[in-house]
Amino acid sequence: MCAFLALASLVLSSLVWSAPIPAAKEIVEHLEFLGYKVTSGEDKIEVSHPVFLNFVLRNYRGGLLISTYFIATEYGKANRSEFVEFANDLNKEAAASRFYIDKDGDLAIEAYYPGEYEKTRFGLFLDAFNLAQGQLSERGEALRKLAQ
Repeated sequence: MCAFLALASLVLSSLVWSAPIPAAKEIVEHLEFLGYKVTSGEDKIEVSHPVFLNFVLRNYRGGLLISTYFIATEYGKANRSEFVEFANDLNKEAAASRFYIDKDGDLAIEAYYPGEYEKTRFGLFLDAFNLAQGQLSERGEALRKLAQ
């Protein structure tokens, strides 16, 4: 029975990441209207912008998850405790994002949008997510030392 539950859990968790994005067409149109360059995949939307953070958007737990990464420098890898403290300091002031050091030792930034896409609410969510960029800019010197 335990083996079955473990297998079922594994299968269900993989479905969370591989499901198509509901309202993908509307989301892509919205992002393009806001000046983002968008590449749609079956289970993700890759997004770039000349000013704002680039990110990947996926279906996640009944909503959407935005993820972006900064790759650790050699200094960041060698000074993990400093890197973790940097992420913790960012979390103290975060509005809509969470910052953490992922399994590869890189800085991950994620934001969760609950529920179904709705144009006004999604626009406000993106504004809140983009506050993370200001946090990173304020700590630019430390960020450049720890990640790229």
